[in-house]
Amino acid sequence: MKKMAVLMIGCTLLMLPFGCLSRNFGGEKVQLQLEDLIERMASQKWPASYRFFSDLGVSSFRQVNGSDSLNIAFRSGSIGTDDGYELQFIECRVSPALDGGIRFLYLKLSEGKCYKPDGLRSKFKLERYFLPPSPHANATAEHEKASMYKIELGEADLSLKASLNGDCLLSVSRGSD
Repeated sequence: MKKMAVLMIGCTLLMLPFGCLSRNFGGEKVQLQLEDLIERMASQKWPASYRFFSDLGVSSFRQVNGSDSLNIAFRSGSIGTDDGYELQFIECRVSPALDGGIRFLYLKLSEGKCYKPDGLRSKFKLERYFLPPSPHANATAEHEKASMYKIELGEADLSLKASLNGDCLLSVSRGSD
């Protein structure tokens, strides 16, 4: 009982800087271009501070899993960028103890406008990698329909998922255990 009360107080303290209690969920706009947002994810000291999102101008998040999970996940609504790209959501995960900052970030692009990762190729050394086949996935598994790239950053690499031919960026993630 005492552990649950401490966890609820901790989650409330975490949600306030994120603006999780906001009524205007989603539809936000950051004053950055998509490439700048990705560069900030790459240059962010790791693990990321809780202020990372407020520094970007993103404030509406909702908890998307139970507080008793291995990591607590928070997800934003849709977010627009200055150059007209739409993010379906940004997700972050933190430990239930709320210590150590944000250890996982995931940015998912909405379908529609295609971002070609050529600009990132000129700024970062993108290393292509392949995910091993999963014995639990069928032959048309999602990872077989995409090209995967990583940018080595030391403690937590940045991973990019693009369409199979590598022309359109689908998602970006950064995380550590």
